[in-house]
Amino acid sequence: MRYLLLYLFFLLSSLTVESESHSDVLTFACSIGASERQPSRLLKELTKITAHAAGYKVEFVEYPWSRVVATIRSGTITGSYCISYLKQREEWVEFIQTPFAESSISFYKNVNKNVESDTIEQLLNLRIGVYDNGYNAKVLSQLGAKNLTYVHNHNTICRLLWEEKIDLVPSNTPTNNGLICAKNPRTKNIKVELVGPEFTIDSQRLGISRSLKDHQKLAQSLNASFIELIKQGKIQELYRKYQTPMPQEVIRLSESP
Repeated sequence: MRYLLLYLFFLLSSLTVESESHSDVLTFACSIGASERQPSRLLKELTKITAHAAGYKVEFVEYPWSRVVATIRSGTITGSYCISYLKQREEWVEFIQTPFAESSISFYKNVNKNVESDTIEQLLNLRIGVYDNGYNAKVLSQLGAKNLTYVHNHNTICRLLWEEKIDLVPSNTPTNNGLICAKNPRTKNIKVELVGPEFTIDSQRLGISRSLKDHQKLAQSLNASFIELIKQGKIQELYRKYQTPMPQEVIRLSESP
C-alpha cells in the first residue's frame, strides 16, 4: 500500500510538472478546409509571430467548425486564429483589439438610377442582388440586410438592375465605375457607378476563449505584441507575401511615430 501511494505521488507530481512546463503553449484552431486557404495561411503566420514575440509557443489544430466553437467555449483550447469578429461572439470570445485582416465591400447602382447614401445602414434597407451561397450574401444577411435577391450569375444581376428589380450590386473589388454588364439588347450594356464609400464588413481578429482564467490579460499581451511588431516593420512583409491589403488600423499604426 505504501509503495502504491508513493507511485501515485510521483505520477501526480510528474503530471503537474508537465502541465506547468506547457503553460506557455497556446493552442489555436481553425476549421478544416478553411485553414488551407490563403487568408487563413496569413492569419496563421501572424498568430505565430505575434505569440512568439509575446513569449509563447504556439500549436495549431484543425476541427470541424462546430468543434472549434465547442472547444473555445469550454476553454479546452486557447482560441481561434481564423475567426471573424461578431458582436454576439463576444459572449465566449475575447477578441484582441487590432484586426489581423479586413474584408471590404462597395455597392454599385445603375448609372441611370438615383440612389445616394453615405451609411451602410441606409444601403442595407435597399434591394441588393447577391450570388447564391456567396460570401456577400452571408455577410450582408448577418449585418441585417432584409431585401436580398439571390441570383446564379452576373447576367442575371445586370438584367435585374436594368429592370429596376434590385437597387444595388455588392462587389469586393473596385470596378472604377466602368463595369459593363453582359452585351445583350435587354440590358443595353448597362453601366454601374459607386454608391457611397467603401465599407468594412468583416474583420478577422485573434480570438481567446473567455473560459480561460486570464483571457483578458492574454488578449492584451498578444495585442500589444502585434502592435509592437507593426511599429518595428516586421508584419508588413507578411501582407505583401500573401498579397493581402493591410487593415486600416495596421496602416495607421505603421505610419504613426
